[in-house]
Amino acid sequence: MSWPALIADIGGTNARFAVVEGRGAKPAHARNLINADYPTLAAAIEAYCDEAKLRPLRAAIAAAGPQTDGMFRLTNHSTWDVKVAELAGTAGLQEAVSLNDFEALALSLPHLEPADVEALKPDAKPVAGTPLAVAGPGTGLGLGAVVPTASGWQAIPGEGGHVELGHRHAREAAVLDLVRREFGRVSAERVLCGNGLAMLHRLIGELDGDRRDQLTPAQVTDAALAGDGQAKGTVEMFLNLLASYAGDAALVYGSRGGMFVGGGIITRLLPLLDRPSFLSHFRAKGRLEPYLAAMPLSVITNPVPALIGCAAYLENVK
Repeated sequence: MSWPALIADIGGTNARFAVVEGRGAKPAHARNLINADYPTLAAAIEAYCDEAKLRPLRAAIAAAGPQTDGMFRLTNHSTWDVKVAELAGTAGLQEAVSLNDFEALALSLPHLEPADVEALKPDAKPVAGTPLAVAGPGTGLGLGAVVPTASGWQAIPGEGGHVELGHRHAREAAVLDLVRREFGRVSAERVLCGNGLAMLHRLIGELDGDRRDQLTPAQVTDAALAGDGQAKGTVEMFLNLLASYAGDAALVYGSRGGMFVGGGIITRLLPLLDRPSFLSHFRAKGRLEPYLAAMPLSVITNPVPALIGCAAYLENVK
């Protein structure tokens, strides 16, 4: 294999880059670029490599969107449609491969250390030899898992963020009915993302007959952290809906090795997380409540887990 290697996590808003110098090495020279500042992914790669004064020989690129026929399309940044094979030659790259961003995030899970996560159920014990799963709200909503095989951990990519979003209480149902009125369908990603947080804030006000200013996701978060009651109520519903979704995902994958929640939004909202309410929504699955009550549940606090996953992918390339 050829080293050094470029690893990248391309989201709808940000492009995170690093380099792995050799087998077993940790990601180095990490840098975050803003997608809107560059016309193409190739231009962003060139800018990163020029600034880092590096010329990697190959690349593993995690992208926030479906992978089809050697091409990835960013669900929330359509101007960066990329044919992966065409990246060869960019900044001296000899070859490049792409992964779904949550395929990479899932591949990171077996390699996360205690300092990389905050365990919400510290006493829950992972079951060896069982799947691990991760869900994460950001510009969109991602879902992925890894399962153990005879040749190592195998990622299961998909687009699970676009499934229907369920609810637990009448108030949640009433707000989601307002989402359905606007969009015709309530996908999990429609609500459990940055724009979804801002939409929830507006719709909760509409439900309560309290017309609210249209805030950005950052403004809702900042207001909640500052103690604003309306914003805190919005964040509470957002986190409870996320917990319910994570519980559904944990059932689908049977992730007795651990269910994880990642992404920049959850780490920012972590100081506002009502742990008993979050855990209650996570495990409230009727007859399967004991199954989920025993399952480890953690928030990923490492800022670049997908890069760890890309590095793990390269380690397994023969």
